[in-house]
Amino acid sequence: MKKETLIKKYGNLPDSVKASAWNTFSSIIQKGISILTIPIFTRMMSTQEYGEVSLYSSWYAIIAIFGSLNLYHSTTFNGLTKFENDKNGVISSFQSLTFVLSAAIFLLSLIFKDYWFRLTGLSEIYILMICVSVASFSAFNYWTAKERYDYRYKSVVVYSLIISILSPILAIVLINTSKYKALARAIAYTIVQVIVGVIFLVYNSKNDRKYINTKYWKYALFMNIPLLPHYLSSIVLSESDRIIVGRICGKDSVALYSLAYNIGMMMIVVITAINNSITPYIFKTLKKDNVNNLKKISLLIAVFIMCMCMLSMTIGPEIVSTLGTKEYNDSIWIVPPIACSVYFCFLYPLFSTIELFFEKTFFVSVSSLIAAIINVALNYMFIPKYGFYAAAYTTLFSYIVYALMHFFFSEVILKKKNRAGKFFDGFLLFGIGVLGIVMMFITLFSYYNTMFRIMLLLIELAVVTILAVRIRPLIREISK
Repeated sequence: MKKETLIKKYGNLPDSVKASAWNTFSSIIQKGISILTIPIFTRMMSTQEYGEVSLYSSWYAIIAIFGSLNLYHSTTFNGLTKFENDKNGVISSFQSLTFVLSAAIFLLSLIFKDYWFRLTGLSEIYILMICVSVASFSAFNYWTAKERYDYRYKSVVVYSLIISILSPILAIVLINTSKYKALARAIAYTIVQVIVGVIFLVYNSKNDRKYINTKYWKYALFMNIPLLPHYLSSIVLSESDRIIVGRICGKDSVALYSLAYNIGMMMIVVITAINNSITPYIFKTLKKDNVNNLKKISLLIAVFIMCMCMLSMTIGPEIVSTLGTKEYNDSIWIVPPIACSVYFCFLYPLFSTIELFFEKTFFVSVSSLIAAIINVALNYMFIPKYGFYAAAYTTLFSYIVYALMHFFFSEVILKKKNRAGKFFDGFLLFGIGVLGIVMMFITLFSYYNTMFRIMLLLIELAVVTILAVRIRPLIREISK
């Protein structure tokens, strides 16, 4: 295709579509870099050290919620809209609030350091690095939110990719020169985040140096404190497995589980891209009360996602042997249930979109909280009996419950609007999930029979190819 034709075809796309496309591209590249560095780190560190880094990452995700209140997500967009005449003031005020919250968390960790160590298993140096990283890197996150708000996506993509490349490079250098390899890796990421954070702190402050604005602070706290249960539950749902495995089974088991989890969840990037495309379409469909082909589109995409999940299950042993060493061989047995969980990670945003459209955020928080409680309870019930293998199945069960609850609440909302059953075929969508669970056990059996697994792989590749051809025009249609 000639350059002129490309420009004609894509040059006049709305800025929102271009931003979505570039952000998706950036996410895929960043995830790709993360996956490509896994075999490097699994060979440079012992399973104990790799497990320690995984625990650090899990606690980072949890502590970051309290240190930032996740302000740089929807609250920043809301604030920039509500106070559009003082965007710089909003950014600088939110930034300073994050500094105060992060400092408070670190002070509490010093005062109750024995309790914090028993809770997290991390020493003060790790907690300090987390708080410093959250506080400083928030400057970049707020800048990113402001750029995306204004659809200035190119610079965000460039800087995000630079950070994604620099962090593992510095980590490799420090690990090679240190005998404390887990700590070296954490320090490398902290250094990059602090340097980037300071640069963008200066940049964000050049137009506005009023760091404390009580009106903006009150607005931020009022908006986000009620959402803490939802944010925390979502993180607990994805991170508690590793934390509990670490407490009960040790850091070696965390390493094995983390590798399998990263492999099983590789499809998340594709799912996020598809959900980013279909969510606006669902909103438009709800607004116009025009079902169109939504049932057909959602079912076709669901089958495609499940087939991709099956594909990752089937080649799980090869991915494990590529990304890990022989010490990680036992990870292959938990790739299938984690990969199957991805399908239900695709389902629940479909239904939660209905809850968000009708502004029933309470249902979103309740679903997250209940699923997180179930996940933690099941982990403490089964991990002591069955080891880290149990965590994969509790994750699968928790995401099934999560999707079912969102479906139930969405149908309750639609029933009140006399629109129940019009937008999604829940029976078929969850039926595909049941079929996927059956295939999960078949795939586990195929690990003992190479020829059978090759046959499965060829069938899955053929189905995925056919579905990809059929889905492509649908994605184009719903992206209009």
